[in-house]
Amino acid sequence: MVLKEGGSSIDAVEAALRAFEEDTSGMFDAGRGAMVDTEGVAQLDAAIMDGRTLKAGSVAAVEHIAHPISLARLVMERTTHVMLVGGGAEKFAEDQGIKLVPNSTFITPERRKKYEQWKAQHEEQGSHHLGTTGAVALDLHGNLAAGTTTGGTSWKLPGRVGDSPILGAGTYESNNLGCAVSSSGTGEYFMRDTIAVDICHRIAYLHQTIDQAADFVIHTELKDQHGDGGVIVLDQTGHFVARFNTKAIWRGSIGPDGIPHVALFHERIA
Repeated sequence: MVLKEGGSSIDAVEAALRAFEEDTSGMFDAGRGAMVDTEGVAQLDAAIMDGRTLKAGSVAAVEHIAHPISLARLVMERTTHVMLVGGGAEKFAEDQGIKLVPNSTFITPERRKKYEQWKAQHEEQGSHHLGTTGAVALDLHGNLAAGTTTGGTSWKLPGRVGDSPILGAGTYESNNLGCAVSSSGTGEYFMRDTIAVDICHRIAYLHQTIDQAADFVIHTELKDQHGDGGVIVLDQTGHFVARFNTKAIWRGSIGPDGIPHVALFHERIA
């Protein structure tokens, strides 16, 4: 709706990810419904990037922010920094008039139940749960944007930060490189291989299509590291692809025709 009404790509990305942060279905690992760490606490990460200016903002390990993606945007627009973490990020949020919320806001009954089961059994069941949410967008002015928001991996150690708020690893966008990327998976591998920016560099410097670049990075580079996960990628022509080496990843796209396309397994929707 944002893009249809002539809004910017950055507005569209923020709006889409705020919706995921409010979702309580248990299908997504962001905001309400986020995974919890080994102490039963939800720590949230998010990043957003504007392809026209290359300005970006990210926050990590915040525990009382209802919409981390919006706080990341404020970091981008109202500071000279790129990333704020933990208590510093939350102090900045308060200074911007954002009301902090109890950490229990993010922990749905389903997440609490799974945590209690894990705690009782002392084993990492479900440690490969992937549910990070991301969005990429192209507006009527030809500007790309990308964003990612997450509660991190299940049963993580307190203070662990994954790839989502790390520019070039889980989130990256550049009009000049002609590519916007958001990823979901085991973040440690995405950080080691700087997956998101690698895809953009392959497109810009090796003149690969986004299909070729994403295929190589996910099915060769990430696979060689025994990493798991996937990416959504958008170029400046509006071509969208999703590539992953897991069994399934929820994904969807809406093109100029306004028709939504969704998929779960290895169906190609673009």
